[in-house]
Amino acid sequence: MIRMFILTVVLVWSNLASAAYMAMDPLTRVHAGLSLANNSSLGVSAGLDSRMTRFVYVDIGTFVSVQPPPEIEVVFGDDPGNWIVMRHAFWAAPGIRIPHSYGPGIRWDIMLRGGFATVWSQDASVDYDYMMDPAMLGGADFLVVKDAIGFRITGKVFGFKPFSQKALEELSIVQPQITTEVTYQW
Repeated sequence: MIRMFILTVVLVWSNLASAAYMAMDPLTRVHAGLSLANNSSLGVSAGLDSRMTRFVYVDIGTFVSVQPPPEIEVVFGDDPGNWIVMRHAFWAAPGIRIPHSYGPGIRWDIMLRGGFATVWSQDASVDYDYMMDPAMLGGADFLVVKDAIGFRITGKVFGFKPFSQKALEELSIVQPQITTEVTYQW
């Protein structure tokens, strides 16, 4: 009985607590531009980057190579990883914004990202057959924004494990992708 009395007194005399803070406006950016995969496949990229918290953003995007795959000479005894060419990908990559203060006018951001993807690649040893594999990715974005329009440069590295039919083994492949994009935010 004494416990109930103490609990009631504490509840009646306690102060109200509120966990209020300044609400952040939602921030969404659409980005589109040019992509270069494997330092040889030119293409286009597009996506949507959305703020989750003050420092965490999530980017969902894709790139598609529009050029035919580069001619690769298949030499047996060579590293079979040289026969694989990354062509297209879809990804979801959470990122952490490096904290800094904004001044008036032009704003800039640097974000470090890591996530997962689906990668389409081609194997030069079997007449460029398409393969689709899950992948991990890591990279960084550099963004410059004035009002609602911005420019973004992104570098990513995709790691995936396709199965080479000529080598008859699963290969560990790491291939880069660079984009230059225009952004619009609201």
